[in-house]
Amino acid sequence: MLYMHIITWEPAQRDAVAKRAQTMGLKMAEGVKLIGFWNDLEGHRAFMLIDMPPAAVDAKHILEANWAWSDLCRTEVVAVMEFEEMMKLLPKA
Repeated sequence: MLYMHIITWEPAQRDAVAKRAQTMGLKMAEGVKLIGFWNDLEGHRAFMLIDMPPAAVDAKHILEANWAWSDLCRTEVVAVMEFEEMMKLLPKA
């Protein structure tokens, strides 16, 4: 299943977020595949798309990953699907 992480922070936290990202990097749980990571050019938002099969869901890892950033960032996670795949699943009009 694909999940889009929308990560936001206050503009005043930009340097602290950048410093932590440089030291921690991106850590993925076993079985989780990073599809892409993009930064908002205004400097206070990022988007991370991952593919996480049900077998890779580990509550402990999810808690640890979010806890490490919760003092600086807000993370919203949205399950997403490619448009063409969604259209195949919808009833025909």
